[in-house]
Amino acid sequence: MTIPAMSLLQLRTIAGQVLEDIDNNDSGDVPIGSVSIELKYPNLTVAMTTVTDTSNGTFTFDAPPDIYTIFQKTPSEFLNVQDIEGNNPDSIAIDTSTASSLRNEFVDEHPSPFPSSAPTTSRTALGYFLWLRKPGLRLILYKDGKIAHPNHTAVYQQLLIV
Repeated sequence: MTIPAMSLLQLRTIAGQVLEDIDNNDSGDVPIGSVSIELKYPNLTVAMTTVTDTSNGTFTFDAPPDIYTIFQKTPSEFLNVQDIEGNNPDSIAIDTSTASSLRNEFVDEHPSPFPSSAPTTSRTALGYFLWLRKPGLRLILYKDGKIAHPNHTAVYQQLLIV
């Protein structure tokens, strides 16, 4: 009797969680449920899909050993913060050829109310207009119609005092 090769492969568990960063420290605090998760082959063909559990934000796949990328479809009301590997916050590359992959974490956050689409209309005590931009939380200082150098330490120190 011949046993098909596929039945000899032990499935690997691929699991993780999607969390919300609620205290702006770039780490997950609260689970996010109903997030679409895709498991893709290296050629980006979808191998499997699922959604995170509504109560704890977890997801699980049981798949043959292979190289995959896990993609999250970030809900429209959230922004990506990071993932466990620190690269693209929407995807995690994994290799399950020798073992399962169980700690795959995505962290998202609600947009901050602080970023603005334009500089402030009133000057700071130092005569600067402020423009806080995201991603990267860049603080841009404007004075007399020109962009002030973003690394000007004295200006930052004085702004923190004001």
